[in-house]
Amino acid sequence: MLYNKSAVKIRVPVTAEQIKLARAHSPFKLKKAELEEIIQDLGISKRLSSFLIMERVANELSCKLGYDDDSKKGHYFEGFRTAYEVWKDRKGHCIEQNTLFYAIVSRMGIKTKWLVTKNPKGYSVEGLVKIGVHPFLMFKKNDKAYLADAIKGQVKEKKDGFHITEQLLSQREFIAFYLQLAAEDLEANHRKYQKAIRLLKIAQQINPNDYTIHVSMGDTFYNKGCKEKEELSYTKAEQSYKRAVRMAPNLMDPYKEYGDFLFLIGKKKRAIQVYKEAIKHKTEDLEILYSLEKRLRRLGKTKLFRQVYDARKSLTNSEKFRGYFD
Repeated sequence: MLYNKSAVKIRVPVTAEQIKLARAHSPFKLKKAELEEIIQDLGISKRLSSFLIMERVANELSCKLGYDDDSKKGHYFEGFRTAYEVWKDRKGHCIEQNTLFYAIVSRMGIKTKWLVTKNPKGYSVEGLVKIGVHPFLMFKKNDKAYLADAIKGQVKEKKDGFHITEQLLSQREFIAFYLQLAAEDLEANHRKYQKAIRLLKIAQQINPNDYTIHVSMGDTFYNKGCKEKEELSYTKAEQSYKRAVRMAPNLMDPYKEYGDFLFLIGKKKRAIQVYKEAIKHKTEDLEILYSLEKRLRRLGKTKLFRQVYDARKSLTNSEKFRGYFD
């Protein structure tokens, strides 16, 4: 589930404390000597145009870095690597590699933004069967938007309909997102629940408007409860899901996640009530609809299933997704 800024009912304004905390936990830090070492090894001239630097850095990183996200064994590194840790290890997954990419070009004076996407076309998670997020560095040249990526080693013009959904993030928001996914890695691949919870609390402080962090907190407490047979963790999980719903009350996504939690702990009647509430609200995320559709079919709720199925088909056939499923 990606953060949808427009869905937040009451936004907390950005504060100096949030910015200070983001800087303290930034994965982009590079010392001058480290930056010079990387630029020299990549063979990048500072005299090149910004566009050519983006192309060269993307290509060189793609050649020099290995991919670290084994689908069977999970992510080897506990949490996420910082920019320089990616360089030292010469490997990382898509978020880690593009974190290094961003750190390099931003220190070279090139301004980019973060475009986080779900299931971009042409990547391993294309379609709806398997779900994944992929971040791009986005910048503009001659009024055109371009996306740069260390994984593919390329810069290309941004086109509509190349993914399921997207969100443009500021550096502060991305740092919170980075910590959130690092916590998810600690919880899912390494069972480090307390470390994950600590990171999620920091992420919440950096971006208190991101309701998806509360969903991740709910997931972490739920899995901790399952592993440790601890009822208190389930209570804390439910509180987190409810908080996410309160933050984005007119969006289907948090209701669906809350309903899934209730279903998993055996409270199917309550789950169905939450799913009914979810259907009253909209989403632009096809994966949320597809997942809810499968759950309702499993529950034998044919009428509700049909409502969600029709909503997904309508969104799939809209102009927004023209070309994605071709």
